[in-house]
Amino acid sequence: DGRYRANYTPTIAGDYELFVMINDDFVLEDTPKRFSISPSGNDPTKFIMQGPAITDPVQFDVTSSFFLQTRDRFGNYRVDDGGLADQNTGAYLLPDMQLKQGSVFNNDVIFFPVENATVIPLPNTKGDLRHNSNFTEGIYVVRFTVKRPGELITNLDYVDEAQAVTSLQAALNNDQPWLTTILEAEATTARTYGPAFHPGGAALGTVAPLSTDELTVYIQPLDSQNNPVSLLPPDVDEFGGFSVEVFPSTATFVTRPSRLDSGVWTASFRASQ
Repeated sequence: DGRYRANYTPTIAGDYELFVMINDDFVLEDTPKRFSISPSGNDPTKFIMQGPAITDPVQFDVTSSFFLQTRDRFGNYRVDDGGLADQNTGAYLLPDMQLKQGSVFNNDVIFFPVENATVIPLPNTKGDLRHNSNFTEGIYVVRFTVKRPGELITNLDYVDEAQAVTSLQAALNNDQPWLTTILEAEATTARTYGPAFHPGGAALGTVAPLSTDELTVYIQPLDSQNNPVSLLPPDVDEFGGFSVEVFPSTATFVTRPSRLDSGVWTASFRASQ
C-alpha cells in the first residue's frame, strides 16, 4: 500500500530528533519528530559503586558513606523515586557489612555485624525520572560507622520486585567481598600501667611502695571507644603530649615519655630516698 516501516533500537537514553528524508528531502512537514528515550530496568551487573569500604579506606569511629549509581543493561544512568532505600516496597538494596577481628592462624577470628548501615537516596532536584547525566543526583548512599578496629567485609544485595536476590559482590567484584582495613582513630585518652602500679592495675592506680629501683610507667593511647591505638593528634609535642609527674617531686628522678615500636609510650622514675 506504499507504506514503509523503519525499525531501530536505541541504546542510549536521552532526547532524540527523528528525521525522515528521501534523496535529502524531508518527507514530513513537521520534521523533526522529537521524543525521549528512558532507561530500561535496573541491571545490577552495570551498577557503579565507589567510596569508603569499596574503593577507599574507612576511618574508625567516623561516619562514612559509599555511593551506588543504578544503571540499565546498556549502562544508562537511572534516576528513580528513591524506592530502593525502602525494604517494604518493591525492589530494594540490602547492605551486608561485617567486621572481622582476630587471625585464622591464632584461631581467634570473630565477626561483628555493622548494624548501623543505612541506605539513603540522594534527592533528584530536577524531578526528571527519564535520564540524567549528572552523577550527583539520583544516587544511593550507604552510610555506616565502624566502632571497632579490624577488617571490614562489605557486600550489598539487590532484591528485585520478584524478591530475587543479586549479590553485587558477585555481579561487580568477581564474587569477592570488598575488604577494607579500618584506619585507626586518633587517641583521645590513655591508660597507664606497669611496675609502678599495684599488680592488676590496668587503669590509673595507687603507686607501689617506694623503691630504689627504677620504676617504669607505660602509657597506652586509647581512642574514643577505649580501643588501643598508636595514632596521636598532629599537634602534639615530641613526647606525645604526655607528661609524667611523681610526688613529692623532690624525691624522684623522671625520664620523659618516649614511644616504643608498638605505639605504647614509656617513662620511668626512681625514688631518691
